[in-house]
Amino acid sequence: MYHVVHNDNVLHVPRSFVKRGVKGELEIFSEVFMKVMNRKSTKSNRQALRKTETDAEKKLWSRLRNKSFQGLKFFRQAGIGNYIADFYCPSQKVVIEVDGSQHFEHNQEYDILRSVYFNELGIRVVRFNNIDVLMNIDEVLQYLYTFIYEPENILEEK
Repeated sequence: MYHVVHNDNVLHVPRSFVKRGVKGELEIFSEVFMKVMNRKSTKSNRQALRKTETDAEKKLWSRLRNKSFQGLKFFRQAGIGNYIADFYCPSQKVVIEVDGSQHFEHNQEYDILRSVYFNELGIRVVRFNNIDVLMNIDEVLQYLYTFIYEPENILEEK
């Protein structure tokens, strides 16, 4: 794993995504990294998930779309590798997952593997449960702001 500065961001990048530059510095193979994003193999699943989003996902999307949260561009049901993230902000390298009860009961190991994969690409993951999004959207957005801009103030992951 390399730590690479790209567009003023420090990315944690698998060795296969970097090369030695002319002066010996590490450079990201941008074209390889982009092949990880929105693969054709996940396209039909991403489209289906957009059509069947939960009420919580709809509510959060209504507050994120069109750069309405801090001027940041978010993508809904973004493909990253073989996984699909509920929401992804490329400029901040942040994935937002909105989880229902099934994640807490059955999918914890899968969620951990996804988060590890995202972290290896330099992408941070924040999780909210459906009830928090539906009942406390302003608090969720405040936590998200802190997660993105003041990570030192996060005591534990949500």
